[in-house]
Amino acid sequence: MPPRPRRNRGKLIAGLVVAGMVLFWVAFAGLGAFLSASDTGTRSGGPGGTAAGRGSKDGKRPEPEPATYRGVNLPDGHFLALGDRPLRPRDLDEGGVVSELTYLSGFVGGGRLGIDEPNGKMALLERSQKGTLATCRAETRFVDDVQVKRLAPGARLCVRTSTGHVALVTYRGHSPESAPSDYVKLDVTVWRNAIEAEDG
Repeated sequence: MPPRPRRNRGKLIAGLVVAGMVLFWVAFAGLGAFLSASDTGTRSGGPGGTAAGRGSKDGKRPEPEPATYRGVNLPDGHFLALGDRPLRPRDLDEGGVVSELTYLSGFVGGGRLGIDEPNGKMALLERSQKGTLATCRAETRFVDDVQVKRLAPGARLCVRTSTGHVALVTYRGHSPESAPSDYVKLDVTVWRNAIEAEDG
């Protein structure tokens, strides 16, 4: 059999070279697209993105999830610190924690619920107002305390603390006369880190 012409072998080699170059450029383009997508995902808060990137699109802090505690019995001489998890009454003699929402009964006219920290704010809501985070953020009719005898079951208070927490406090009632201790029963919904914390 006569030998195959050399020009056919040259065409074969040239074809392989061209095919190799095509595969190289396809692979290079694919790698570039992959790196670009990875970089975009990092900057936009995708997998591997930064915590700041995972925030809302307009750069604002995400709305905090509410934590609700029902049937909290707050005794005389005790307070609630809204940062506690879970929320629990603390004795006013307990040091190291700022007393925020307090209940004291040693007043003329009966017990009072009050905001004890200097930079804290408390307001009594009207019945027509919605008990929402937005309402408690916006309310400005502040009081230092409120007499418990003025509160009917279902009355609501907004509390804002200098540590950045907001609470909706719903009054459920007072201990009966026959009870061995003096306390108020509350439902408390807390939005932690819902406002800017204040210094001092």
